[in-house]
Order: sequence, then C-alpha cells, then structure tokens
Amino acid sequence: MSLNCGIVGLPNVGKSTIFKALTKHNALIENYPFSTIEPNIGRINIPDERLLQISQINKSKLIIPTAVEFIDIAGLVKGASKGEGLGNQFLGHIRQVNAILHVVRCFEDPNIAHVHETFDPLNDIITIELELALADLDIIEKKIKNLQALSKNPNKEYAKKNQQNIVILEQLKKNLCNSSLNSSFTDHESDNDIIKELNLISLKPKIYVCNIDESSTSKDFAKQVNTWAENQKFKSLNVNGFLEAELNSSNLDENQSDNTCHKLIHESYGLLNLITFFTKNKNEVRAWEIKSGTTAQKAAGKIHTDMERGFIRAEIINSKDLIELKSEEKVREAGKIRVEGKNYQIQDGDIMNVRFNI
Repeated sequence: MSLNCGIVGLPNVGKSTIFKALTKHNALIENYPFSTIEPNIGRINIPDERLLQISQINKSKLIIPTAVEFIDIAGLVKGASKGEGLGNQFLGHIRQVNAILHVVRCFEDPNIAHVHETFDPLNDIITIELELALADLDIIEKKIKNLQALSKNPNKEYAKKNQQNIVILEQLKKNLCNSSLNSSFTDHESDNDIIKELNLISLKPKIYVCNIDESSTSKDFAKQVNTWAENQKFKSLNVNGFLEAELNSSNLDENQSDNTCHKLIHESYGLLNLITFFTKNKNEVRAWEIKSGTTAQKAAGKIHTDMERGFIRAEIINSKDLIELKSEEKVREAGKIRVEGKNYQIQDGDIMNVRFNI
C-alpha cells in the first residue's frame, strides 16, 4: 500500500507553500485563486532513524526507506459541490487520495487576498467540510436510488441484500447530515463493503494543518482551530509554511525545518494506521509499510508473493534490541531472536527474515 495525502483547503491559504515545505518541490505560488489547476505531486522518503542505525550496524551499501506522496490540490470554494470554481474536478482529485491534510489559514496579511470578506479560520473550515459533505450526500442519494430499483429484483436474496444496503446508507446519510464535522462515526462504518465502494471523502482520515506566521494573533487563531479539532476528535498541527518552505529551499537550518515537517510527515503516515517493518541482507536494508495488525505471512507477501505462498516461519528481531546490542550475533546470544508462525502480527520496528519454500 502506498500512502498519499491530498493537501486541501480554500484558495490562498498556503496549500502550495505547505507542499513546498514538505516535498522541497517548487510549486506555482500566486496571490490569486486557482493558480493551481492540475495537482502538484511530490514523493518523499519517510525519515526513520532506525533504518539508518540498522544499516550502520549491518554495513549495508543500499538503504531503501518507505515513502509518502503529497498531492497539492487546487482550492475549493463555496458551491464546489455544485461545480463552482471547477469544484467537480477538484473534488474528484480529493476522492482519489488516501488521507487529507486540510490547510487552514491562521495568519492575516493584507497583501494576500482572502476569498471571504471576513477572516475567520473556523468558518473557513466549515465552508470546506460542508462542500465535502454535500458532495458525499449527492453520491449516497444516487446510490440509494440505484439500490431501490435493484431491491425489486425477483431474486429474494439479492433483493434482501440491496434492502440491507439501503438501510446502511440511510443511516450514514443521517450521520453525515447531523455530524458531518465529527469523526466519531467513521471508524465503525467505513469498513462496510457498500460504503467502501462509494469512496466517500468525509470518511477519509484527516489532519488539520494550521498555517501560521510569527504573530501572537496567528497563534491565537491556531489555538482556536486546535481546540475545535480536538473536540471533533481530529488531529491538528501548527506549521509556519512560509518559514519551513524558505528553510527547505535555502538549507539555512535543515534541522529546525525537519522538526516540524518530519512531524507532519509521520502524522500523515499514522493517519492510515500504518507501521514499519524492516528486512536486511548483506547488500541492503529496507523499510516496508503495512497496516497495523498484518500477519507475518501477509507481510512476507509484501516483500514477494512467493514468500507468502511458501511461508514456513519468520525470524524476528526487535530493532531496538539490535540497535542497543550493536550486532545480530549479540542479539542471538541474548536469546532475543524469535521464531514466529504465519499468524504472528508484525509489530512496528520488527526486523523480519522469512523462511519459505515453493
């Protein structure tokens, strides 16, 4: 599974600036709406100190990290769900991503136009979330109409299944209307097959990114968003997009820049409940991303399908043990190499050596 995050928000909130800060890719940044039409895409490696430490111990020539793809999507405006401001096109781009970084402008600048007459970050959030919810409601309603026709099928089992799906979608529609800005209903409903089929934007995991400047007012606006997001059970993170982009492009202070950007990258990684395991041999050390709860046999298939088909067992080393003891030999002497079967659930930081036969 590759991770991609769509960067969304109103026009002129700093989406392309955040994109530049994260990816070090140049994107067109202008003081007018819709300077971005086609999405900008940047793929970056996920920083992981463990990977570097393992490679140093293993003396590997090649290091292969996991990666995340960020997609800078054009700004949405009020009425986007009805096609305003190329809304249908931009909503289509959002529907294709795995997770969402919703950028909220938390700074005032008379030189940068705001699409609304008044500056109100919380109102900006509601504008975007309402358009996303309306777009999803339209899809749900169309699907319900389709299922209503199918539920009249003479095949009783087929008709019953479609009637059950109508009940599920009617409940989801009600939840979306009543609490479209709350994540509480997403966890237990998003796993249903009929809901998965619709690929609803409102059910995608998200982080609110407060784009701030150095002023105290900006920090106050960000605090409002942080509190709101926490109450809605969403994560939020404050980023000085302009400063981070400048630091990344000039390399004046890479460490300072990395602190915030790396945190956002890791938060994005965690949005999809992903963990990292490692493999190593004399030539390379590699990081792999999998869903939390993945079994050893399924994780072996991530490396190669033959390993999954012919899986016998997995030898597991906790990366902390290897880093602490400095060699695999000492890990073995300490009795900290485990042999696990196909149903073992891989833990974040496991180093796995697969034994298989086909």
